[in-house]
Amino acid sequence: MRTLEQSEFYVADAPAILAGYPTVALYVAAILARRLDAANRWLVAVKRRLQTGEPPSVIGKAVEKVEELLSYGGRDPIGW
Repeated sequence: MRTLEQSEFYVADAPAILAGYPTVALYVAAILARRLDAANRWLVAVKRRLQTGEPPSVIGKAVEKVEELLSYGGRDPIGW
């Protein structure tokens, strides 16, 4: 992970959050599930593009999108 400026991060105590704030835990799980689903859809699209012989530049852009989705939760746009 890289930051653009000096940053501080805190590691959450997952069992304590789940016990004390189950709604927060469910919200975080939903966000992570959406990100994983979007990344999975892009990976399937990359596989299809590879099988059809798309140019490396097109495939490279799709791989970058998967990285973005998994890194910091970019949105899953329609199309390439």
